[in-house]
Formats: sequence, structure tokens, C-alpha cells
Amino acid sequence: MDLLAVGIDWAEAFRDVARGLPGQGVIEGFRIDHTPAGIAKLVARCTELEPYPAEVRVLGALAVE
Repeated sequence: MDLLAVGIDWAEAFRDVARGLPGQGVIEGFRIDHTPAGIAKLVARCTELEPYPAEVRVLGALAVE
């Protein structure tokens, strides 16, 4: 089973998102608003590729000021 990878660039007004699969790399990039509707859009797009997620892992985070 391939794991869906999601990268999120956290900005103040919006989020840039990249979805990817092993062996395929980034398969889609898109932007969501920093709103509940934007987060709902992110969840909907992720569940298109992984409809029954059993686990969510945060692999790393980097904050740059």
C-alpha cells in the first residue's frame, strides 16, 4: 500500500499544499485559504487518494523567522 504524502507551506493568509505518492513524486499542488472552508477542501482532496486513513504522522516541521 502506498502512503499518501501531504506537504503544507503554512503562510498567514493561505496554505500551499503538495500531494504525492511514492514512486510518483508530487502529483498535485494547490492553494487553500486559511479558513474552515479551506481546511475542508484540503481534507476532501486528500481523501480522494486515501479514503480510509488509519494513521496521520507528522514527520517534520521547520519554522523559519
